[in-house]
Amino acid sequence: MPFISGNWIIQYELNQMERYLGLLQTTISDNQKQFNASIEKTVSTMTEDEKEDFYQFHEDDFIEVSRDFPRQLFSSFVVSWYSFVENRLMNFCKSRNLKISLSIQDNENYGKGIKRAYNFLYRAAGYKIDNEYWNELTRIRKTRNKIVHNNGRLSFSSVNMPNNSVSVDVASDVTLYLQIDKDLYQYIETHNLLEYIGVFYITPNFEYCKHLVDFGLEFFERLHKDFRKETQTE
Repeated sequence: MPFISGNWIIQYELNQMERYLGLLQTTISDNQKQFNASIEKTVSTMTEDEKEDFYQFHEDDFIEVSRDFPRQLFSSFVVSWYSFVENRLMNFCKSRNLKISLSIQDNENYGKGIKRAYNFLYRAAGYKIDNEYWNELTRIRKTRNKIVHNNGRLSFSSVNMPNNSVSVDVASDVTLYLQIDKDLYQYIETHNLLEYIGVFYITPNFEYCKHLVDFGLEFFERLHKDFRKETQTE
């Protein structure tokens, strides 16, 4: 039963990812605790004025430990997870030897990555990935692309741009217009991924990365289960 064993391997790899994710979270937390303890020890004998000067001088260090490092580490996890899913989907199609016959007049582009796997599953095997799963994969892909192509930074304007623009109140009297489609905006807001620090960033967190692992386990279990049913009825 190669597809059962294939799913077992995927489950193992995703569970391993989850353990790695826990290690990331622990490392980030320990680093922050050590940093804060070091700062507290350093300023313990300072006057209030000296403390204020010290905090201002080391502001970049505080930002690095509390915000930049976690964003970079969890962003890397999102990119790695997506590459893993993309690779496993392509391998799944290869393992079933899925092929699409073309005629001379056909001029179709079957896409790349998960889009290509989706088309081959549907056109060669008659299997359509459930819309709920596909929509989630699509939103994850868009999130991942924003991270890869611009380090998670999102374009915005102080002037309303009607097309693919979402208004965001960043202060009681300040509204900015984020250049993003509404569906992706709602998605990153739902998962608490949007951060504004003078600029907008997609900032992955532990909870979102854990969601990716859980989603991956559920998605591949469903995919292999559906194909096992198909082979058992043949």
